[in-house]
Amino acid sequence: MRHSKTNHLATEKSLYLQQHAANPINWYPWGDEAFELAQHENKPVLLSSGYSTCHWCHVMSDEVFMDSEVADYLNEHFIAIKIDREERPDIDAIYMKVCQMLTGQAGWPLNVFLTAEQAPFYAATYIPKDDTHNQPGMMSIIKHLKRVYDEMPEQIEGISQQLIKGLADPPNNTLEDYADKEVVEHLYGNLRAQFDLENAGFGKAPKYPTSQPIQFLMNYSTRYSSIEADEMLSKTLEEWRYSALFDQIDGGFFRYTVDERHRSPHFEKMLYDQALLLDSYVTAYQYQPKELYKETSRRLIDFVDRLLMSENGVFHSAIDADVKGVEGAYYKWRWDEVVSVLGSETAVLFSYRFGLITQEQGAKGNILYVNERDSELRGNKLIDSLAKLSNHRKQELSPFVETKIKTSWNALMVKSLAKASRILGDQSYQRRAEDCFDALINVNYRDGNLYATSMEGVVKEIAFLDDYAYLIEACIELNQLTFKHKYSELAIVLANVLTEHFEDKQAGGFYFTDDRELPLIIRDKEGLDTALPNANASITFSFWQLSQLTNDSFYSECAKKTYHFFEEDIMRYPTVSFSWGRYLMRDICDAKVLKFRGEGALLLAKEYQKYKKDSEIWCVDEKGEGSLRLEFCEKYTCKIYEGVDIIKKFLREIYVSV
Repeated sequence: MRHSKTNHLATEKSLYLQQHAANPINWYPWGDEAFELAQHENKPVLLSSGYSTCHWCHVMSDEVFMDSEVADYLNEHFIAIKIDREERPDIDAIYMKVCQMLTGQAGWPLNVFLTAEQAPFYAATYIPKDDTHNQPGMMSIIKHLKRVYDEMPEQIEGISQQLIKGLADPPNNTLEDYADKEVVEHLYGNLRAQFDLENAGFGKAPKYPTSQPIQFLMNYSTRYSSIEADEMLSKTLEEWRYSALFDQIDGGFFRYTVDERHRSPHFEKMLYDQALLLDSYVTAYQYQPKELYKETSRRLIDFVDRLLMSENGVFHSAIDADVKGVEGAYYKWRWDEVVSVLGSETAVLFSYRFGLITQEQGAKGNILYVNERDSELRGNKLIDSLAKLSNHRKQELSPFVETKIKTSWNALMVKSLAKASRILGDQSYQRRAEDCFDALINVNYRDGNLYATSMEGVVKEIAFLDDYAYLIEACIELNQLTFKHKYSELAIVLANVLTEHFEDKQAGGFYFTDDRELPLIIRDKEGLDTALPNANASITFSFWQLSQLTNDSFYSECAKKTYHFFEEDIMRYPTVSFSWGRYLMRDICDAKVLKFRGEGALLLAKEYQKYKKDSEIWCVDEKGEGSLRLEFCEKYTCKIYEGVDIIKKFLREIYVSV
């Protein structure tokens, strides 16, 4: 069969879809046209999801989707649809659950076979073209599925209905009411069981530097004075920073490692990882002011500024794992290459510090990690060596940057930059946070509508739940940094959209999609963490904060209802529920509201704000009548302190002395 040079993806803005526009497969974007054609021609649908910086997506494209035999068969017997999972996380999330139900696995590329009514009946992640010893190939799969689809439609219908029922079933919540402390201890016990005593981090390989367990440990350690939690936290943060998870040359964390020792990373760099880990290291510095935490925070900010910042002030989404089709080639170093850049004497010191193998076994390239933390290569000599190597590798082809502007991921970065400014006391980070926020609103917030993504200034898709959730968090953090009312006012506007168009008002919780959008096979409502903190957990904590800011119990009641809807799932799946810890521990020890009033209130609040915890709300009103005073509320009791000396004495007692 003769193939055209491009398919139906040629006019799409998504870089991922553009990467597949020249495939011989006649790909369609998601939409009515493809499904109507499938129905008219009575053909099954192949839905394939991925993203532009995904290594195995590249491999499958090159080895399978560019293959003429595969393309000929698919074009004749199937309708093929491609989606960018970063553009359509709603679609991707539904069918990723299908893949988990059918195979017990999840990941990208995701390949799901559907009926013309969008009902799934088969799913897999990476599929090779031909059969291997442990996996059927694409040709075997599509021929088999086509035969079953034509000859046994009742079997396809049965599988589809069973899968849809599994997707649509609500959480099996009981009437049992758990005490917050009971749930917290259940989560902590599971996290402790996951902890890798030898290598730090959590679970077995592949190991991800996820922020949710870290944030949970910080809250737990602070509230319960747990030495054990503190040791898990410190060991993990130090290991991640010194390991091959962190790009020791240019900064930034890779997405995960395939081994338990954090020596063999998968080399994508995602904006959300940088934002969430920046939040973790900055918050850790507030709890334990270790220089390593501050230095890591500054390097993360420097990395995103240099390599992910767009011309209009918002951040791009990701950096590819591959260069010239080889995963990680940009990040690996040969001994002779390092010698040519640094000279033999410095190269020896460098190899000792960063675990460089000098002999033949390092011929394919070394992945750097800090082998010796206190080596002779330090200070300006270390900085100079890293700069030389950075400049050297940039002479080669640099990794591809995904330039999509995602609202949710940018909001996470805004929040982290604002927190970094407040805790580290760096005004330049405040400017970055406010500038990025303004640019994001300018690009992705049009005529009162929030959008999920944009490319080249063109918005795509009405915002999803995580866009609202993380943007509200960013608004609250900016308000707590600057005490500007415009941020809290926008947070309230966004929160009201959620309660009007996303909330399940009967059962509680928030759906992932806006009720004004065209429906999919189910309307998903999720309470568990992924690589990102769960959006419902984020909203629950933010609504509790808004209740403190506005003195309006509407938000706290909504938060309580949302939490109780997911409570049983949190107990059932604790290893993916750590983001709920902030809400569960909000009232223990340090949930406070501080209201600074009168002339000089802003200056005084700014002086002490680096001590403010996430579970506290600070308000400033310089227009209030009377002398400078502080209204301090804790556990339903408020006290008033008047005069700058008395207020400072009190603040030193509750913060500086701790």
